[in-house]
Amino acid sequence: MVSHRSPKALSWVRFPPPLPGNCLGTMLNVFRGNCLACHTIVKVLKWTRMFTSPFYVYVCLSLKDRKLYVGSTNNLERRQKEHSDGLVTSTKHRQPFELIYYGVYLFEKDARLREKYLKSGGRARANLKLQLEETLKEKGYNY
Repeated sequence: MVSHRSPKALSWVRFPPPLPGNCLGTMLNVFRGNCLACHTIVKVLKWTRMFTSPFYVYVCLSLKDRKLYVGSTNNLERRQKEHSDGLVTSTKHRQPFELIYYGVYLFEKDARLREKYLKSGGRARANLKLQLEETLKEKGYNY
């Protein structure tokens, strides 16, 4: 088995021994893109890494005061549990909460920017309320 480590590599990439007719030199040129099979392996590794830890922007409705809370996290289930257990300082006096919306992002920065936009109020909040109009009516949201 041949191992190759490049500064741009995500982790060790191992290739099986070359079959008759395959060029070992070509297999080692993964990061130059000379070997289609090896290049494909690296792309799959990159995509796998990107999708293993998504980031979420979520909107919860307080069942106590019927107001919205916007947040972001990398683990939606854990964060919901923290809200319901009263472990989040900003929401512990407003529990229980119901999750009414969430969006998934590949990168944390994108999720944080979306969260910041939704928390900014004004037009952002109005657009969110338009998107969730039927849900908010059904849940008794106070406009």
